[in-house]
Amino acid sequence: RELPMLGLLHLLPLASCHGLAAAHRLRGGAALTLPPLVGAYQSALAAAPITTNVLSAASLSVLADGMAQAVERRGSWDVSRAAWISAWGASVSGLMLFFWFRLLARLFPLAASSTA
Repeated sequence: RELPMLGLLHLLPLASCHGLAAAHRLRGGAALTLPPLVGAYQSALAAAPITTNVLSAASLSVLADGMAQAVERRGSWDVSRAAWISAWGASVSGLMLFFWFRLLARLFPLAASSTA
């Protein structure tokens, strides 16, 4: 049984699980080459989906907060703020949404296979 993908991953075509760059055809015949990192990430998602989602969400949250703090320019980097944002991202975006989307896929199985 396939688990729902979280975040932006569902927007990416499937890459090779062997870490090799994969070429995919886009509409209009253009080719898109995905970097090996995408394949490695998808392999990690297949092996440990919850851990991968939690770590990804925490990392993206800290990255986003770091950019926000850089724009604010209030002096030094607020480590406690970044830690709270990381915890929030890991728990809400990484963990809770994983189970939420899994529940939605179970409640609406036709929507998971829809191409719309």
